[in-house]
Amino acid sequence: MVFVWQLFGAMALGAQPLSVVVAPDGSAYAWLMPVDGGLQLRVAPTDAPRASRVVFTTDNFEARVSFSSRPGEVLVALGPTSNNEADDAAGLLAVDVGTQAVRRLLDAPAVYQVMRTSDPDVVVLTSKERVDRRTKLTPVQPSGEVGVAEEVQVSEGRWVWRSRVSRLELSTRKRTVLWEGKQTPEAVTDEHGRLKALMLSKHRRRWVGTPDQEVFAVGRRAVAVRPDGSTRVLARFDDLEHYADAQLASTRLHGKEMFLYHWGILEAIDVDTGERRTVWAPDGADVVWVEVKAGQLRWGAVDTDRWRIEVGPDGAREALVARFDGYALVRGCDDADRHCVVHAGSLYEAPHWYAWDVGAGTFVQLDDEASSKPKWPLQSARVPSRDGVSLTVHWTLPDPERFGLGPWPTVVQVQDHWRRGGRRSHSNEQWLAGHGYAVLSVRYRGSLGFGRAFRALGEGAWGGGTHQDLMDALDWAIAQGWAKADRVAVRGAGFGGYSALRAMTADPDRFACGIAGAASGSLLRRTSGGEWSYGSLGPKRQRAARSPDEHVDRLAGPVLVWHGVKDARMPIGQVEPFVERAVAAGKTVTFVQHPEEGHRLRAEASRTAQWVIDTQFLAQCLGGVSRPVGDFARAAGVRVPVGAAHVKGLVSP
Repeated sequence: MVFVWQLFGAMALGAQPLSVVVAPDGSAYAWLMPVDGGLQLRVAPTDAPRASRVVFTTDNFEARVSFSSRPGEVLVALGPTSNNEADDAAGLLAVDVGTQAVRRLLDAPAVYQVMRTSDPDVVVLTSKERVDRRTKLTPVQPSGEVGVAEEVQVSEGRWVWRSRVSRLELSTRKRTVLWEGKQTPEAVTDEHGRLKALMLSKHRRRWVGTPDQEVFAVGRRAVAVRPDGSTRVLARFDDLEHYADAQLASTRLHGKEMFLYHWGILEAIDVDTGERRTVWAPDGADVVWVEVKAGQLRWGAVDTDRWRIEVGPDGAREALVARFDGYALVRGCDDADRHCVVHAGSLYEAPHWYAWDVGAGTFVQLDDEASSKPKWPLQSARVPSRDGVSLTVHWTLPDPERFGLGPWPTVVQVQDHWRRGGRRSHSNEQWLAGHGYAVLSVRYRGSLGFGRAFRALGEGAWGGGTHQDLMDALDWAIAQGWAKADRVAVRGAGFGGYSALRAMTADPDRFACGIAGAASGSLLRRTSGGEWSYGSLGPKRQRAARSPDEHVDRLAGPVLVWHGVKDARMPIGQVEPFVERAVAAGKTVTFVQHPEEGHRLRAEASRTAQWVIDTQFLAQCLGGVSRPVGDFARAAGVRVPVGAAHVKGLVSP
């Protein structure tokens, strides 16, 4: 069986390390590397960062790695491998990098945060775990404004999922629950591991303005935790436009302040008084990294061209400017600031992880240097929209020696609004360009990475201004001479999937076909997840006008729809009406279902199968290079209840 990594490897896209970390004592680096359907935990000494060795392997793609304060020990937090938020494969492991011995510190809970304390033997962690629904909540919240029963929980029979913040002794495995509830927590502690504050999320139905604007709102609270375990609300983020942009920035208290990312700015809240202040509001940029270390507050931001704006270790800004010509941020250092981890990339270079020896001034790339320069570089330009909004447009062109001179068949790749724009070569673009397509993407209004003012332009623009931006970018690409006007497809997942369906029904004469994954066909239906939590979607009449399944009669070209059956964020029922109405109207639609997948395709076999199915579908529509579907769909166990015959070689098991 061939997997995604092998398919990409043939196109000079080497596997990238995931979240590199450095030991507190500066002795070693550690990272997870995707290899052959699994993850390898690799460790390398800081004086020879390219001499890494494998000390542990896992097939849990939700794993996270961090060093403990105990010398030679790496902690591996295993997240949920299913869509039930926790399972028996999750937990917390301690790996001895010398002996490669593995100790299981916690069974079953899906661990999300692991925070070191001043005691080398103690960590604080947040988790979600399955408990008997008859078990009462631990009475750690005797009073306060935040209740623990406000969120409707998904349960299985007598079991229910509950969130916990715990203090764990690594040597004895003794665990003390500091907070327990039904809301999803992000914890903030002081250096001694005392729980000081939480960011809590919950879902509830509410009315906005009139009954015509009923929505599922996702509320978020910043709360202080008193010594007796009770809580006090410091700030509320209930408005839809605020929820998606109120994120915890640091798990460590600085003085008496906790820090949030809020609409692209860095904001502090005093946990004693509740006073809020703006720490930094960069113009045209979003704050993306915050660290509290040894009494010092550090931060970094990314602007529209992915250039660094850095407040970090002494000399960091000057060193990064001298070495890199694009995006570059320090993502962590040892306790003495002698060895740091840098994530950097540029227009002609995909982002990579680097080991930075601060004293020697050297940067060593931690992955395959041969994969630094992709075959098909991502290019960028600023393009004005029809109403004067300056849009960043990216494009990748196929090899003219293999596919001839343009114009070429073109795929409009729609990214989610939360993906920050930038000069980097994405796997989507590389894959599609390698199969003969020009690839166009636009950072439409409301996207992250361009500052608060640009973010605000997305309010009420879903399917309206965002679709307008896509069309303006396409018109520009055609005018440039490299996009073939009569052979254009649109493709995306999540919000990108909705946008693909919207484009196929709003401008059917402009698109030959479309691919929509994990999508909704309507802005009228609501989910209890966060997918529609960004921005005001407008009154019912406007939402109906921008809902694809209200206009399936306008479909012209074939549509490929795929979805995870266990998707809790955007349930499959959100797109089924679109498929049903399209079939009833006699349209060409193929519906691929992944029975064991959720909002994202986690399993390697599922991702590989969907890539191959997409490729064959596009080849039939646009005429690019095809890949036989073969056994890929059967190996992934996909179901195709509708339209299997429309994609060559696709059959439902």
